[in-house]
Amino acid sequence: VNSGAFHLFQTNHVIPRGGIERDDTLYNRYYLRNVEVGGDVTRPLAGGGIKLVGLISRRYRNRDDISTLTTRSGVSQGGIEQNLRDWRGESVARLSWINPTLAGWSVEVGSEAALNRLSSKLNLVQVNGAGARTAVDLPLDNAVVTEYRGEAFANIGRILKPGLRLDMNLTYEASELKVTGDTQAQRSLRFLKPKVALDWRGKVWHAQVSITRTVAQLNFENFISVADLGSERLNGGNAALVPQRAWEMLASVDRPILGDGRIKFDVGYNFVEKVQDRVKVRDAKPATPTEPAVPALDAPGNLGSGSELILRGNIDMPLARIGIKGGRLSLYGAYERTSVLD
Repeated sequence: VNSGAFHLFQTNHVIPRGGIERDDTLYNRYYLRNVEVGGDVTRPLAGGGIKLVGLISRRYRNRDDISTLTTRSGVSQGGIEQNLRDWRGESVARLSWINPTLAGWSVEVGSEAALNRLSSKLNLVQVNGAGARTAVDLPLDNAVVTEYRGEAFANIGRILKPGLRLDMNLTYEASELKVTGDTQAQRSLRFLKPKVALDWRGKVWHAQVSITRTVAQLNFENFISVADLGSERLNGGNAALVPQRAWEMLASVDRPILGDGRIKFDVGYNFVEKVQDRVKVRDAKPATPTEPAVPALDAPGNLGSGSELILRGNIDMPLARIGIKGGRLSLYGAYERTSVLD
């Protein structure tokens, strides 16, 4: 269990080009409380061991941000105020059975179940120079995001011959995602995630190749709208966000050099679907006699498919053999080329 409060008060003197000098004051007050309870138990079973792991975590945040603008002569130009309260809960249980010598294979099979939930309430108010307050409506400023997730997995590996090892993994993940509050959204997600890795060790060289299906974890804060008053930025929430997924292929070779030094090279290629970036969720609208101006909003979202080519090299070696006692040289270089269809 841990909790704490944070207060920050700062004033900036601003001299806008062609405008009136003013003092911008920003006050932040954050309160955070975290509670986490976990444990595990392992027992022998059928020549191996069965293990149960449980974790429960809860987080509460209360955040106040107040930004005020005042001319050097003391005339108020208004400001903006924000209060954000959210509750985050995560409950996870994982059961697995491990046998390192089953018919020559190392085997792990199991399953995991999780419940994740985020409830967020945001109040954003704009204040004019006369002190009149106007609520600023953001999409998804009051919402609840709930995820029920389960997965089953199997990991197997064995030494095919001296110096050569094969490892394989297969995971099936299923989740139900629901957004309620300002917006109603619900969807089912299903993913099959295989992985194959081949590892070879010679007298000097070591090489490894792998191909993996990955699915990114969703950050629930990306579903919720919030303002960053320090940078004068509005970040929208996106109820349509889905996880980025990819096929990742990587080959690497390395060998020792000059005693305890090492040289390593990596070549990788990733094919990515539903690339996660930022997308526009609302266009700006000018003020009317009856309605205030509506700012444009962007939010985390998904683009199209993309690719990534990765070339990396690393050299780390001692310099004692070339006359520099205690010296060490480390060199790293990388080339990455990415592309995505927006």
